[in-house]
Amino acid sequence: MDNSCFIRPAIEADIDAFFDICLKTANGGEDASALYSDPHLPGYIWSVPYLKFAKDFAFVLVQDGRPAGYVVGVPDTTRFDRDLQTNWWPFVRQQIAGLAPTRPRDADVMERIQNPRSGTAWLQDQYPAHLHINILPGLQASGWGRRMIGAELQALRHHGVGAVHLGVDPNNERARGFLPSPRLFRIRAGWLRRLRNADRRGIGLKHFLVSPGHGKALPPGYKHP
Repeated sequence: MDNSCFIRPAIEADIDAFFDICLKTANGGEDASALYSDPHLPGYIWSVPYLKFAKDFAFVLVQDGRPAGYVVGVPDTTRFDRDLQTNWWPFVRQQIAGLAPTRPRDADVMERIQNPRSGTAWLQDQYPAHLHINILPGLQASGWGRRMIGAELQALRHHGVGAVHLGVDPNNERARGFLPSPRLFRIRAGWLRRLRNADRRGIGLKHFLVSPGHGKALPPGYKHP
């Protein structure tokens, strides 16, 4: 583990780093720059709205003075989706007005922006919080992912959250590797893993892992600078 790294709360000035890290990890944990004609496209969905609307639950992994990863989350997914519907998506639609899809993943993200996908009702009822985590390839599989998730879960627990879920790209083998791996359940379009005995440090949350999909959770380890 790189001891020059540390985790800190995210700040508004991290916005460019959030866009960049999201892009550089959007291809199953690898660089997706060649897949999007606008480098902001993935960040409009999977990183920056959390910094804008849930900053208390956004943390940055810093290496040599520069952000190298982030973990973001929200305590109430349904409320967050409503906030974005009113205060975020209209702005983003203006930003991409006139943009024509020319790269492999443009169309999918642009469709998501025009028609945001709501979560699964039963899952959000039982596991209302969710999180995202992305770390640049050079620090993946370094042990910092667990610490970052620990920081996020601590923040959610202190807010009174009792259950959380996490979406994982099934092509991201490194991310899947640092998750606990209990039994698997087949649920509709994806795999659902029930994360039992995950709060080894007393986080006190229930956890579910949903794959594939977007958005949502698991265990601990927080080292603040």
